[in-house]
Amino acid sequence: SRGIDGLPLRSCIDGQLFKRSKRGNDLCIADGEFADDAVLFAFSHGAAQLMLQEFVEVGAAFGLSVNMMKTVFMAVGHQVVDRDRAPLSIRGEFVQHVSEFKYLGSNITPDGRCHADVASRLAAASKAFGSLYSPVFRNATLSSKTKQQVYTCCILSVLLYGSECWVLLQADIRRLERFHNRCVRVVLGVSRTQQWEDHLSTVSLHRMCAT
Repeated sequence: SRGIDGLPLRSCIDGQLFKRSKRGNDLCIADGEFADDAVLFAFSHGAAQLMLQEFVEVGAAFGLSVNMMKTVFMAVGHQVVDRDRAPLSIRGEFVQHVSEFKYLGSNITPDGRCHADVASRLAAASKAFGSLYSPVFRNATLSSKTKQQVYTCCILSVLLYGSECWVLLQADIRRLERFHNRCVRVVLGVSRTQQWEDHLSTVSLHRMCAT
């Protein structure tokens, strides 16, 4: 590396979650890789330009190339100005600035919130649930236990993909809960009217569905 910076982080494990401490471990994250996907972290536009150039050069030395058509960058922070969004260039090609992109299946936005990702996961889970609605969840020959297992494996796994990194607001939680509650009623074969007539709480339905 030629003095290229990264994303400075300070962590402290002392049991004080919301209390600032002068003690801590300083860490600088410059990049992250998973399979053939990579992300670079820079503290400035100039550093991002240098990091991209070095990344391409090092990759080329090992016979690897960067698909510039699939490469984008995003400026994050409250002090971002127009020049921070100027295209990066490498070997005569330009990398355009975007306001949102998908990395490892998750939607990344400048504000760090998960609203867009929650919406994406809800759409994907709804599509998966719809494809299994008639052949599985409304199939009278399948047991309730089987339907519950299919729902957990094929729907919840889609819905909650990447949720470990979500920073949820109450509005996001309510959207997820509404979808989950509708699905649970279908899986159990309990209509909203029946739930009201039998005085079944949402918690009791969740227990019945083992979710």
